[in-house]
Amino acid sequence: MAPEKNGSGSGAGAGTSREEAPAKAPAKDPKKKEEKKDEDLSEEDLALKQQLELYVERVQDPDPGLQKVALESMRQEIRTSTSSMTSVPKPLKFLRPHYGTLKAFFETMKDSDLKRYLADILSVLALTMSAEGERESLKYRLLGSEGDIGSWGHEYVRNLAGEIAQEYTKRQSEEAPINDLMELVQQIVAFHMKHNAEPEAVDLLMEVEDLDMLMEHVDSANFKRTCLYLTSAARYLPGPDDMLVLDIAYLIYLKFEEYANALQIALFLDNMQYVKQVFTSCSDLLRKRQFCYILARHGITFELDEEMVPDDDEREALQEIVNNTKLSEGYLTLARDIEVMEPKSPEDIYKAHLLDGRASASASVDSARQNLAATFVNAFVNAGFGQDKLMTVQLDSSISGTSANWLFKNKEHGKTSAAASLGMILLWDVDTGLSQLDKYFHSNDNHVIAGALLGVGIVNCNIKNECDPALALLGDYIDKEDASIRIGGIMGLGLAYAGSQNEQIRAKLSPILNDPKAPLDVLAFTAISLGLIYVGSCNEEVAQSIIFTLMDRSESELGEPLARLLPLGLGLLYLGKQENVEVTAEVAKTFNEKIRKHCDMTLLSCAYAGTGNVLKVQNLLGHCAQHLEKGETHQAPAVLGIAMVAMAEELGLEMAIRSLEHLLQYGEQNIRRAVPLALGLLCIANPKVNVMDTLSRLSHDTDSEVAMAAVISLGLIGSGTNNARIAGMLRNLSSYYYKDASLLFCVRIAQGLVHLGKGLLTLNPYHSERFLLSPTALAGIITMLHACLDMKAIILGKYHYVLYFLVLAMQPRMLLTVDENLKPLSVPVRVGQAVDVVGQAGRPKTITGFQTHSTPVLLAAGDRAELATEKYIPLSPILEGFVILKENPDYREENYATLGKGSRIVGVTPSSHSPEVLVTLPKVCLGSCNLGLGALGSGNPDGSQWSVAMVGPFLYGLSPQVEEKDEGNTGIIEFFRGDPAVRHRRSKLQKDGSVLDKQHRQTPAMKVKVISRSTDEFTRERSQDLQRVFRNFDPKLRTQEKAVEYVRALNAAKLDKVFARPFIGAMDGHIDSVSCMAKNPNYLKGIFSGSMDGDIRLWDIASRRTVCQFPGHQGPVRGLTVSTDGQIMVSCGIDSTVRLWNVPVATLGESDGTHENSAKPVAVYVWKNAFWAVDHQWDGELFATAGAQVDIWNQNRSQPISSFEWGTDTVISVRFNPGEPNVLATSGSDRSITLYDLRMSSPTRKVIMRTKTNAISWNPMEPMNFTAANEDCNCYSYDARKLEEAKCVHKDHVSAVMDIDYSPTGREFVTGSYDRTVRIFQYNGGHSREVYHTKRMQRVFSVKFTCDASYVISGSDDTNLRLWKAKASEQLGVVLPRERRKHEYHEAVKNRYKHLPEVKRIVRHRHLPKPIYKAGILRRTVNEAERRKEERRKAHSAPGSSSAEPLLRRKNRSGSFSARRFFGRPALPPSLARRSNPRTTSARRDATRRLHSQRARVPMILRNCHPPLHLSSTTELLPLSSPPPSFLESRGHGDPLVAKAPPAPEPATRSHRVAIPLPSLRPRRSPPSIP
Repeated sequence: MAPEKNGSGSGAGAGTSREEAPAKAPAKDPKKKEEKKDEDLSEEDLALKQQLELYVERVQDPDPGLQKVALESMRQEIRTSTSSMTSVPKPLKFLRPHYGTLKAFFETMKDSDLKRYLADILSVLALTMSAEGERESLKYRLLGSEGDIGSWGHEYVRNLAGEIAQEYTKRQSEEAPINDLMELVQQIVAFHMKHNAEPEAVDLLMEVEDLDMLMEHVDSANFKRTCLYLTSAARYLPGPDDMLVLDIAYLIYLKFEEYANALQIALFLDNMQYVKQVFTSCSDLLRKRQFCYILARHGITFELDEEMVPDDDEREALQEIVNNTKLSEGYLTLARDIEVMEPKSPEDIYKAHLLDGRASASASVDSARQNLAATFVNAFVNAGFGQDKLMTVQLDSSISGTSANWLFKNKEHGKTSAAASLGMILLWDVDTGLSQLDKYFHSNDNHVIAGALLGVGIVNCNIKNECDPALALLGDYIDKEDASIRIGGIMGLGLAYAGSQNEQIRAKLSPILNDPKAPLDVLAFTAISLGLIYVGSCNEEVAQSIIFTLMDRSESELGEPLARLLPLGLGLLYLGKQENVEVTAEVAKTFNEKIRKHCDMTLLSCAYAGTGNVLKVQNLLGHCAQHLEKGETHQAPAVLGIAMVAMAEELGLEMAIRSLEHLLQYGEQNIRRAVPLALGLLCIANPKVNVMDTLSRLSHDTDSEVAMAAVISLGLIGSGTNNARIAGMLRNLSSYYYKDASLLFCVRIAQGLVHLGKGLLTLNPYHSERFLLSPTALAGIITMLHACLDMKAIILGKYHYVLYFLVLAMQPRMLLTVDENLKPLSVPVRVGQAVDVVGQAGRPKTITGFQTHSTPVLLAAGDRAELATEKYIPLSPILEGFVILKENPDYREENYATLGKGSRIVGVTPSSHSPEVLVTLPKVCLGSCNLGLGALGSGNPDGSQWSVAMVGPFLYGLSPQVEEKDEGNTGIIEFFRGDPAVRHRRSKLQKDGSVLDKQHRQTPAMKVKVISRSTDEFTRERSQDLQRVFRNFDPKLRTQEKAVEYVRALNAAKLDKVFARPFIGAMDGHIDSVSCMAKNPNYLKGIFSGSMDGDIRLWDIASRRTVCQFPGHQGPVRGLTVSTDGQIMVSCGIDSTVRLWNVPVATLGESDGTHENSAKPVAVYVWKNAFWAVDHQWDGELFATAGAQVDIWNQNRSQPISSFEWGTDTVISVRFNPGEPNVLATSGSDRSITLYDLRMSSPTRKVIMRTKTNAISWNPMEPMNFTAANEDCNCYSYDARKLEEAKCVHKDHVSAVMDIDYSPTGREFVTGSYDRTVRIFQYNGGHSREVYHTKRMQRVFSVKFTCDASYVISGSDDTNLRLWKAKASEQLGVVLPRERRKHEYHEAVKNRYKHLPEVKRIVRHRHLPKPIYKAGILRRTVNEAERRKEERRKAHSAPGSSSAEPLLRRKNRSGSFSARRFFGRPALPPSLARRSNPRTTSARRDATRRLHSQRARVPMILRNCHPPLHLSSTTELLPLSSPPPSFLESRGHGDPLVAKAPPAPEPATRSHRVAIPLPSLRPRRSPPSIP
């Protein structure tokens, strides 16, 4: 900033007036204010302030001598205070009022050294005083002296750098000189580089556009941190700045001879001249070998010349490494070390034995489609291992070519994939692969020949060979007449020579594109192969050939799915080349409308793939937001393009996932089909949990194309990881889709991908810690994904072999260390999660949560490895793939082992090899050991005692020391006869633990067991305890062990009954019945309750007192719920209002016992109908109310945002699903249970029970299951995906079940009943494990589990809330460790002997009130009578007139659910059970007659559903109007139908819709004849 007098003067004057105005006209008396401030200061601060004010006065003195002294003193005070700037320094604070005065005086001074000194001080004062945008600190710095700016402190330098950047931008726009700024920049950069602030120096040089200056300031101490910051910042810079930054980093690495890092940057820049420069600059042969391994992993073709490697033999050896010829050998070494060489069959992957009967049976069906799927699974799983159980086994047999051969179990094009799978199995083993495939070339089947050609390409994939065997074998077949043979040869050439830019192949394939008679599929695969061979090369001749082909084809041909591969082949030529695609994109605008937009999107996405360009992502999102015209398909490649562009770095990847979630919600159908594939590309071989959940949800989508894409993407994100969760999902999907051949095929493909290479391979195109992107790998993945955009026409059609394009991305995810002779070398390495250390000073830890392994090891996504030993030095900065280690010349091996405290050496036997050195134990530290020398004397032949050679604190021959905590070591020690000092002088310890004496005779080492026991094991916990006794648990010595344990189990069961005190206390305060309750998910102590008089209370469970009341409702409160964050409570009632309340957490935390606190509602929403229930989303701001209809509300809206209605009866309960926020279940007074999805405009599923369902609860751990509390005294558990029959019926109540709530663990639930009991059931148990009741407790209307699953709360008709223990005999309070162990032991012995009659009787016994006990006997009597009647009717029926045994009863024989559990019916209607509870015989007879009359009116097909439906006989069957979404979709039991009853004149009759899977139902029995 040039010092302009006018500008600076006016600025100074303005600043002076602003600063001095408050001093001249203060609002209050300044003297009083100043005196008060002075009183607050310490004596030291007050003295400093006065001293500085004196300096200011003397600066303005006309005497230059005084001015100089004052300025020097002021400079000294400020400098000493700014050296450590943790707060505003006191001198700057005290000089603040004088800033304007000093500025004004500065303008009056003459040009001299004193003026420059004052300018320095003003520059520092402006750090805190300058107005924003004026850059006064820089202004006075330029006017000041030329001193060391670092002496003013780091904060001052940082502020100055920021002002320089602003000033530079201004001067550049004005074209003003910048020389003075650059001199200052030079000083600041030097200061930053010396003080570990390399990022700030780089940022400043970027702002002033002079990064070349960095080369002068980097040194050996800071160049690594500087280059790391440069390479990381390059991803966020626009072009061409990003390339410039990487060029600087490359030059710095070359300067300091970090050639491996320089090579990685050269590959990132795709600059082959830089690669050549690295080779020529380095003279170390070992390093060049490592460079070759890096080039081979990147997958590019690179030829070494004499300039790079002068020696011919060395050059040939290095070229073999570049050609990847060592890849197969290293991969098999990894497999042998991990012991996974055993071949796996597809059945080993399917694991059908873990599924139910229907899916496991379908897995063994021998169909062409299933065999084709097994072919791909076998190829993916056994890829590169050279052996399998399908193809190579048959090749070795003598019956090859017969029907027994797996190849001929496939049809037509399936044979192509089967033959090509042999190439996948023999991947990278060129010699063996070609010999095995040779016999297929002589087949009479063209499809087999095509598969062999494709197999040759797969075997040679990523492997270069000077002989070009692939070209020699495949070149003659690309001109054949048969299209399948031509495609096999063309695709094989594309795979074998991907990225090679081979001119011979271009000369062979280009004429095919110009052939007007060539079929479209041949043209498409030719374009793809040329795109792969010239990937990222921008080859104009190939581009011109593909463009002419697109122009010459007719409109009908361009509408075919395969025609969309032609633009993809064109796009691969410009992969990652950004602006170079613009000319071709302009030409593409002249194409036919059918293909124009599709080609434009494909070119754009390919050109910017892996760049992270935000503008292009926005452009692609804009195309996705458009509404399609008929026949347009360009949005699908745009969605893939978003993933391709954003996959470059983690931040963009996360943002892209969010954007794709929005597209999934609001996009067109073809967008929804592409979103799962885009998610799969973003997280390929990196199974993120949120993406996994999204794809799992989409895999049940109603659109089969979306479901298939989601299934394939599940395989991609789990590729090669063996992820157990994804494998479990796919197994369940195979069971779910076992009748859908297409979806089952996709599931099998995904299963094969998850277990790719038995977990040793990855499809991730990124390597070198996500720094480098392999173009051929990305091209192969993109090709497969584009083929999946039209799954039915390509993957499920006859072109399924496009899946083999994935072989381009397959690489071992390993770290294999080799020595200088390239032989495998096992060393310890630490493998952990990578930590971003960019911009951190010093040597921060680069990994966290590491584990130590021995190489070779597997590396997962996000993992980083580092050597755990200093014995070797790696020649690669990143430990991935093949890494060469060389020995560290400065390393000195130190080997110690340590015996722990209290250790003893026992069981030593003498050595027979030497009379002098009897036993050898090196590497042991004595510490506090106790040597059992008595055991040694017995082994001496002459009975003499042996002594231990001691040198200081160590045994003889000891060197290093391992930590003392290592216990139980096996060590080696030396014992001598005679004088140990003499033996010490005469013998010498060897590395292997042996001893070499004076005559060079070697004595072998002997192992000694070290027994170590901790003193904690012998310490008593209490003074009254007995000493610890160690017993021998050998069963032979404890013959009465089972009898003793049985007695203990019996006693434990009795003690449980003795200490069973479930009732803790009651909470009274309501004056009417408790109708509903709600718990706060974020606060354990709180519980809300609502009563029939409109009172709502918040209770403190610990003190059992009311802490807050919520008045407002004018009638019964019917529903309460709390938001997920615990901030808002929602209530509703029959007064037609919904009220929102703030949850008073502070009041609850105080819990002082008073309840005068009352809250006011935050909002009151009045509606036209009464409300009966309310529930809040588990994740979101929505809540649902139930009444005349289901209304969906937003917390911030006074009107429902949507409403659902199915029928006209009242909805009495509503519950949101915990796993799927948009799904909810309701029950209505018309006996229905209905499932809704907020994303759909209408309800999805409905099932009608025989009696009304009062409440519903979802299982929080298995959110696809829910349990319904029914009026017929039972609870029914359903799978929401299969509502045809209940999973389990929970019995024991004798009256209507009013409420139900699951435990947070999902393993049990609690119910409250009209029969005045609370019961706890196992989630899969038919009978309750606990029943709670008291004499005073009346009908229970509400129950809840607490959030920690330890307690149960019930609300009943007697106005009280009661607190119960979830486990009746559980001990409250603090449980000591010994008590906990005792309880665990008692539980263990009880579980072990629970089947024995006596233990079982005690455990099952529960005391019941007399009315409940008699009612239960009555129910069982009626059910038994009905069963006997049914058996007699069948026994006296004519042969054939009785129906077959029901399906569920047949299942019972194979260990499934009990038939009686499913078909038992209540003895009495609930209405009668509530009112009179009849006990007489006549009452039972009347009730039974009414039940039979109702049952006779139900059609047979409806009676066989469980629970039985109660519909009229005029029911009409109609197709379901809207298919179920997501996981609610029901498959496998036939097409769902709807039962709809016509409306009747009475208001009590409703229309019902129920999904009934017709084919799976069978008649249970013939209709009873009722007179």
